[in-house]
Amino acid sequence: MKKLYIYITLAIATLTMQSCLHDNDDVFDKSAAERIDEAVANAKQMLISADNGWSLEYYLGSDYVYGGYNMLVKFGKDGKAHLSSEIAKSDSISSSSWDITKDQGPVLTFPTYNALLHELTQPYQDEVNGYEGDYEFVIMKVTQDTIFLQGKKWKNEMIMTRIPQNMNWVDHLDSIATVRDNFIYLYKGNVGGKNFKFTLDADKQFTATSEETVEGEEIKSQFIFTTKGIKLRKPVVINGETISTLEYKQDESDVRKSMLISDVKDITLEGDCPSSFQLFSDLEGSYLLTANNKSAMVMLEPIQSWHGKEFRVKNMLKDENGEDVDVLIGYDPVYGRMTLQAQYLGSKDQTAVYLGAWALAAGGSISFSAGVVLKWNGDAVAPVYSFEPNGAFQTDSFILFGYTNEDWDSFEDWTFTATGSYKLPYLSSMKKL
Repeated sequence: MKKLYIYITLAIATLTMQSCLHDNDDVFDKSAAERIDEAVANAKQMLISADNGWSLEYYLGSDYVYGGYNMLVKFGKDGKAHLSSEIAKSDSISSSSWDITKDQGPVLTFPTYNALLHELTQPYQDEVNGYEGDYEFVIMKVTQDTIFLQGKKWKNEMIMTRIPQNMNWVDHLDSIATVRDNFIYLYKGNVGGKNFKFTLDADKQFTATSEETVEGEEIKSQFIFTTKGIKLRKPVVINGETISTLEYKQDESDVRKSMLISDVKDITLEGDCPSSFQLFSDLEGSYLLTANNKSAMVMLEPIQSWHGKEFRVKNMLKDENGEDVDVLIGYDPVYGRMTLQAQYLGSKDQTAVYLGAWALAAGGSISFSAGVVLKWNGDAVAPVYSFEPNGAFQTDSFILFGYTNEDWDSFEDWTFTATGSYKLPYLSSMKKL
């Protein structure tokens, strides 16, 4: 009986498969291979047809955790692709090969190295996956002016739109940079009769939090900068109102009062930055650094890259030859403040040298992850910054340590200009000159 049941089951399965195959022949005039070949040819023709190229909303990180970045791409008949991006100077162009390959469907790929694209896909420092970017994209849907893509490895959905013939690439990227470099990240606003706090961050994450519920209702998305403000990756519905794009209105007299205005129903989000907020561009220059009643003049030189802003501090630390050793002060764009963290500084011979955070008053413990926040006195004419621990570790000083052959020890060959020592005890202030 059992054998008979198996035979009947197999027979039914065989008939079902035959029926499905017969149905496919009825539905499609071409084989699956022929349909894929046709899709590849059509996709190639579509990409080449855009005389001024395509604008790609490129999203980084598993589940979009690093947000969106603008890329402009021109696909040539010769198999060369020319890219510009907001992650580089606006007039930078990086060229490489491109192709459409066959998988389960057409796949857009950049098989040779492109500096602006592959930087986002390769390992970075201690992160084996780097910023989790893609250089191969499954083509999900094609229309005359829009191509819908999905990263082949990280599965992020992206959109590529045809660039208008009269749009200048450099001007377009410069306009995006102007918004980005003068942007504030904290807002408040009333949506549909309910008050919300809006927190955006440098990783292009968007969070709306209700102020009127105990749980603090949160609505999340990601965003990308545009020439006028920001565009959400997916529109959000907040208290019955849909928000997809927001125009940035900068207040020239006080950037903290800048606003975001929705494209629908006149929803306005007002800047909600702390009074201590300062733009990155306000902070470069010369300062008098004081520690333990000893002082030295230092210079903050701005460094900007696609993944953050910071300052190189000159004349703070010298090596055994009297040459500058760069110390980096970070910039937090959400709260508009500077931070000084424990950090790797370089090496001498076989010794790796680190700036260690030092809780001197609390017993002398050392941390290689802690640091301080530089707190502004609020005086725009004569700015002075004090130092406060940025966490539970009570950093009030810094000290040099070296790592050699799995051993840690104080490193006395380099010296701070303020103290003439490898120790920088009891940081008190940094006054802008």
